[in-house]
Amino acid sequence: MSKLKLYHNDMSSCSQKVRLVLEEKKLLWTGIHMDLRKGETRTPEYMKNLNKNGVVPTLIDGDDIIIESTIIQEYLEDEFPITPLRPRNSNDIARMRLLNKNIDDSLHSAIAIISSCIAFRHQFIKSYNKAQINKLVEMIPDEKRREISKDTIFNGLESTYLPDALSKYLNLFDDFDTYLSNNEWLAADNYSLADVS
Repeated sequence: MSKLKLYHNDMSSCSQKVRLVLEEKKLLWTGIHMDLRKGETRTPEYMKNLNKNGVVPTLIDGDDIIIESTIIQEYLEDEFPITPLRPRNSNDIARMRLLNKNIDDSLHSAIAIISSCIAFRHQFIKSYNKAQINKLVEMIPDEKRREISKDTIFNGLESTYLPDALSKYLNLFDDFDTYLSNNEWLAADNYSLADVS
């Protein structure tokens, strides 16, 4: 039995990044699927014992608990260097890390906004009344994330956050089109953690 355990969600983009690394490296792991619409990552037990941010993914490796998808990716690369997903030279590693930083700092919240406005809000509205939704949102530990969640769930395509989120992705795709017209991969001459992300 694998000692790797991943708390994840099937629709979580951050969880997908980690599952891709696990698959590329052919690692055995056990998954614990967390229902985000039910607030399973926001329970006091989960936040106290596994991930204080109340999100997925969370990787357990023996006694070690690793959070944040990009950090988990780097951890897996360091612990299991077979099938390397890090570029070979320092300049390409820096490019990979810069791309992943941009994803963490900007694009991750943008995709959460887009997903909530277009799809996830309907799951909340179908399953819960307004008071129940507000109660689930209040369990989010970060104040800004609570504000965004309320706006995207209750306003959908009219969310004040949606235009900026869409703009970030349109700019990203333009940058990728330009870069990939002369390169096969995003950070180096091989598939890397930048491409996974």
